[in-house]
Amino acid sequence: MPAPVRLSRARLVTAVCGWGVLIIVGMLVAAGPLGALSESRAQHGLLADFRQQVTNSAAAAQSPLGAIVPTKPAEPGTAVALLQIPRLGLQRVVVEGASPTDTQSGPGHVSGTAGPGQPGNSAIVGRAAGYGAAFADLGKLRAGDDIVVTTTQGQSVYRVTRPPAVNSGDVLGKSADNRLTLISSASWWPWSADPLVVTATMRDLSFSPTPQQGRSLATDGRMGDPGAYGWLVIDFVLLVAAAAIAVFLYRRWLPRATYLLTCPVLVALIVLSTDTFLRTLPAWI
Repeated sequence: MPAPVRLSRARLVTAVCGWGVLIIVGMLVAAGPLGALSESRAQHGLLADFRQQVTNSAAAAQSPLGAIVPTKPAEPGTAVALLQIPRLGLQRVVVEGASPTDTQSGPGHVSGTAGPGQPGNSAIVGRAAGYGAAFADLGKLRAGDDIVVTTTQGQSVYRVTRPPAVNSGDVLGKSADNRLTLISSASWWPWSADPLVVTATMRDLSFSPTPQQGRSLATDGRMGDPGAYGWLVIDFVLLVAAAAIAVFLYRRWLPRATYLLTCPVLVALIVLSTDTFLRTLPAWI
């Protein structure tokens, strides 16, 4: 059996720095490829649910009682529309709510704004970097481009009237026309507070309005989840402790056994810490 590895001070510092680099790279991977995989899986389930909603709505419309009119707002995280942008080759199921947790599954409809395809200003927030980055190419839209929104009420076509621009004003308020407002981050910098906004006007007649959730700062995509900070501290403490234990075991134990024992724990903590960290940022990052 090989003898345990004894690290000198220099090698110990190198090992600690190595773990630090590994943690940073791991967080980037967790927010990028793993986040995209997580969003893709969520979208698959949401699309199946949305298709079932459309099927049920169509069947109800053909019945003697007619279509069922919703009496309650959609629950946060549930599918409310299918968004298609031909120029970007984008198709995503839109969920209700635009909190950082909601937009991990796909673009989120800002609660309190008009429902997609309905009268007024309907706002949708999408991520520019993490979790599939649904709105990463939002800046490529041009005036005149079409945006198609499908709900259980039917399909609506919007035409871009205001190309992408940084707009820090109130773009979520009521409007005299029927419009769709798409919002994402204007910068790759995680702490950027500048939203990139695209405005499109409805080309068709709007559908009847349905009940909507109330609007609040916590659910309109502009800020992170305040409750995530405490969990972020706990996650990072656990992550640093696990890395320290891994270095200690590497000094005292067999390297191969140490890696097999500590790597799964570190990977799990890195993914958990990344998820919590992204919850502290605006929902469009």
